[in-house]
Amino acid sequence: MRELNGNLGILFLIIGILIPFASDEVSISLIYKIIFSSEGLIAVGVEICSAILGNKGVELLTENPEIMIGLVFGSILGSSFFKGIPTGPLVAAGIAALFIKILKGF
Repeated sequence: MRELNGNLGILFLIIGILIPFASDEVSISLIYKIIFSSEGLIAVGVEICSAILGNKGVELLTENPEIMIGLVFGSILGSSFFKGIPTGPLVAAGIAALFIKILKGF
C-alpha cells in the first residue's frame, strides 16, 4: 500500500507539472531559456541532490522507521522556534542518513 501511495503521489506531481505544457502555456524555447540560465542550472543540480537524498531517506526509513519520530520532532521544533516550514520527511531523512554515515566514518 505504501508503494502504491508513493507512486500515486509521483503521478499527480508529474501531471501537475505537465499541465502547462499540454495547454501550450510554456514553449520549448522558454524551457530552454529557463533551464540553461544560471538559476536554472543551480535548480537542476539542487533537485538532483534532493532526489538522491530522498532515495537515501527512503532507505533509512525502511531500515529504521523509528527515525521518523526524530524527524517529526525536529520539524515541530524547526517550525515553532526557527520560523521554518516543514517540507517532508524523505529529504530530511536523506540528510540524516548522510550525517549518520559521516558520524560512523563511512
